[in-house]
Parts: sequence; C-alpha cells; structure tokens
Amino acid sequence: MSGPIPTILRRIRRGSRDVVENAVSQLFDAAVQPHGVAESGEYRIDELARLAGTTTRNIRVYRDRGLLHPPLRVGR
Repeated sequence: MSGPIPTILRRIRRGSRDVVENAVSQLFDAAVQPHGVAESGEYRIDELARLAGTTTRNIRVYRDRGLLHPPLRVGR
C-alpha cells in the first residue's frame, strides 16, 4: 500500500490512526450515499461535516493533510 494516505497514517500514533481512518471512512460513505442532499455528490463543507458526524474544522484538517481531495472551485 503506497500513496499519501498510508504515508500520513504511518506518522500518526496507532490510537489516533484508528480514529482518523474511521472519520475518513465516514466521510467517503457520506459522499457516496447522500441523505436528502442533492444527488450530484457535491457538498458544501458544512453539509459534509454534518453527514459524516464531524466538524468543519476536522474536514479542513483532513483536506490539508491530504486525506481528502481539495474542493473543485467553479465559478468566478
């Protein structure tokens, strides 16, 4: 297993690693299975946090650490 996520997970303590893996798994599940949100699979950060049961701050941290892809910017 190689890539940015396993590399980051190796740097995190074992106890924290399980928490991070669980949170990222929940985020991916929320993105794949929308619950009453637009069927496009696109979410604002607050919607994704609510669906994943975490905070917007955590979503930003996961994105900054490379665990989530950066958002697509569309528009002006």
